[in-house]
Amino acid sequence: MKIFKKSLAFTLAEVLITIGVIGVVAAITLPSLITKSRKVMVENRLKDTYSILANATRLAEGEFGADIDPSEKITGNGFSSAKSKLVFDTYFRPFIKINYEYPQNECVELTKTYGANKSQSSMYVDSNGACYNLLNGVSIIFWAGRKDDTSPYVMPVIMKLQPAKNKSFDGIDTFGLQIESTDNGLVVSSGLSQIGADISDDNLVKQCGSSSGRVYFDGYAWPRSMFCFELIKRNGWKIPAKYPLKF
Repeated sequence: MKIFKKSLAFTLAEVLITIGVIGVVAAITLPSLITKSRKVMVENRLKDTYSILANATRLAEGEFGADIDPSEKITGNGFSSAKSKLVFDTYFRPFIKINYEYPQNECVELTKTYGANKSQSSMYVDSNGACYNLLNGVSIIFWAGRKDDTSPYVMPVIMKLQPAKNKSFDGIDTFGLQIESTDNGLVVSSGLSQIGADISDDNLVKQCGSSSGRVYFDGYAWPRSMFCFELIKRNGWKIPAKYPLKF
């Protein structure tokens, strides 16, 4: 006598339903996972690059003193790519491992940044900086000129966290800070020291999300990416919940 055993298997309908459920779950969770991964990348690269620049600045101060003054080597007022390269290569490059130095035409392209949403204007393109790619993959644009004896010597720096991207967006891929000579020596900061450390978090949020690439605040013009940098740095290198830009 033949005994027939019932075959245990999924029906086509059950397989399709299971695949559909998996697809729905993936559609819900995947975007948040990608966003979280992007945020972690930004936080880690910002903190790491700040540490690299702060360490180089500390070593430069130990080697050359706190009052960096390249005036003897620089003629003429204003910024230029040649002045920027001279100052960076003289005072900071000996203490930073450089992966690649951009030629001038590539450096100009690197300065292009865009607003993070349609309401934000892009920053202008600048040909006066010197550009370098660090070993951690972040590229920096460094500006310097002749020192003005009436004010601290200020050297703006823009960090491009993903330099290979076709478009870099302020506050997401691009962040600004400054190296400056102060009464406390050479320091790396968000560049907002002239405004004061008491600028509120709400004001940082507002200016980081500004529709203008250059924010006119308290009598000075600032790159909006400096406010974004200060907002994350102040929050312990974590992107705050009220961050005005979407990743």
